[in-house]
Amino acid sequence: RTTLPLQTLWFALSFGTYGITTWINTLFVTIHLQNIYFNSFLFALANLPGNLVSIIYSDRWGRKRMLIGSLVGAALGLGIFAMLVYYDDKENDNDKEHDSSSRSSARTYGIVLSACTFQMFSIVSWNTIDILTGELFPTRVRSAGMGVCTACGRFGAMFAQLVNARLMMDADGEGAVSSASVLIVAASTLLLGAGMPYFLDSDMALGELKDDVTDEHSTRQITLGCVARFKGKKDHMSDDEGDFALNGRSRNEYQSFQEMEAYLL
Repeated sequence: RTTLPLQTLWFALSFGTYGITTWINTLFVTIHLQNIYFNSFLFALANLPGNLVSIIYSDRWGRKRMLIGSLVGAALGLGIFAMLVYYDDKENDNDKEHDSSSRSSARTYGIVLSACTFQMFSIVSWNTIDILTGELFPTRVRSAGMGVCTACGRFGAMFAQLVNARLMMDADGEGAVSSASVLIVAASTLLLGAGMPYFLDSDMALGELKDDVTDEHSTRQITLGCVARFKGKKDHMSDDEGDFALNGRSRNEYQSFQEMEAYLL
């Protein structure tokens, strides 16, 4: 119930974000956007407010709500981007002789703003999913779980390149149709990912991570770190006690060892 939703999340987020960020300049060229380099700079600059939002609100709103909201926000940004591109192209076809300088400026501002909105929310999603994935996996399998989820994300990013290239080729890479298709597919994938947090069990925002190691011989649970499950319980182990626990030795052996050490000293 944890791994599959997280794998789907990583795949959808990687597909939607890497599929757009690696093609953003191509999309700007295809829709004949002016001043491409400056607009690309603004697109990259949108990372900053996304990181600030993550720092301020990640613990206040919780991981799951933060992730759902940011994925929906990123999808809406791409949806507005696609609508501006597609409908403006239709209006230009119907009224080619009309002076549309003011309309072109409004179109440019709208496209850049929607693209920056997508970038900001996608950064919030990445920051949140990194935290959420690390918190949901126990210590024993955390590295393996992160590796599996990251691999799914990389596969999603590679698959996005194939899909986007195919969509651009179908329309010969010209006009608004190909660009709008790429944007709509990415937005749909992000919306799919936005539904996955509902299948996750818990939200560890402002909570304690409690990972236990069980002594096979004495069946005594030892809490790692400085996190205690019950009040009054010892919340950490000494180095010697930890060595005995990891080697599978019992509590009596450890006490005998302490008594022998005290006698010799």
